[in-house]
Amino acid sequence: MCGTVNVLISAYNGEKYIEEQIDSILQQTYKNIKIIIRDDGSTDSTVKLIEANPLYKDIAIYKDSNIGHGKSFLKLLEYTPEGDYWAFCDQDDVWEPQKLEWAVEWLDKQRGRAALYHGSYDMYSEDLSVKVGEYTRPTSKIKFYNTITDSVYQGFSVVINRELRSLLRRCDIERLTAHDWMAGMIAEQFGTVFFDARITAKHRRLKNSLSAMNLSNRAAWFMKALQGKTEISTTVKEFLRVFGDEISVSDRKILEWFDHDKYCMKDALKKACYYKRWRPSIPSEIAIRVLMVLGKV
Repeated sequence: MCGTVNVLISAYNGEKYIEEQIDSILQQTYKNIKIIIRDDGSTDSTVKLIEANPLYKDIAIYKDSNIGHGKSFLKLLEYTPEGDYWAFCDQDDVWEPQKLEWAVEWLDKQRGRAALYHGSYDMYSEDLSVKVGEYTRPTSKIKFYNTITDSVYQGFSVVINRELRSLLRRCDIERLTAHDWMAGMIAEQFGTVFFDARITAKHRRLKNSLSAMNLSNRAAWFMKALQGKTEISTTVKEFLRVFGDEISVSDRKILEWFDHDKYCMKDALKKACYYKRWRPSIPSEIAIRVLMVLGKV
């Protein structure tokens, strides 16, 4: 194992925890690492903290305007054409020392095809004092259709290879908001995925975190979806635009159920009555099918 891993961090007002995350990256057992940070228009001391720390002298920092989390990571992929692997990284987690070693060990064996590594992780309170849960390998195998309605693979725990980066870079940054969602769809459709059961990180459950799917956040997501403001349609439209001619007829037909600017009862019922499970949990499955009937996803 000797390939270069580009660790990509999109930072936004991350002064509170970003140094702890960077330190955990520098302490990885796998050493061929380059850390690249894109500051997404922070208004705090994030950049100053990094620039002032002599241990971070080799970190590349791009200071830019705010364009949002997903687009910022797509920019980071654009900024890093060299290397073998790309690891997406949150600004406030703490990685276990062997995370990248385990990722590269598997990715090294997948040469020639798009590959996505996803590590399991423990979820902690904001100060990391209390473990509140864990996110690990699903009990059932993920299929392509599961990635249509849900970002199955969480970006902060994903490492991809050059082949997957190349496919992801074909997407238009202005048409896409969720880099990890699209990466998961591409990998399931054209490549391979490994969901490692080993714990690779401590993930902070911040109150405003997108990944902190507590009851109130789930309710907020459902209300947002009722207004037709989810990323499902955006992601599907871009996948069809870029890859629609390269997939099977059956997969294309399923994707086209979601490709509507106006309500289509016929396709709404096809989605809602689909015989396979869209989501892993029953409450989530019920919610997504209700939204399908209403034409909101």
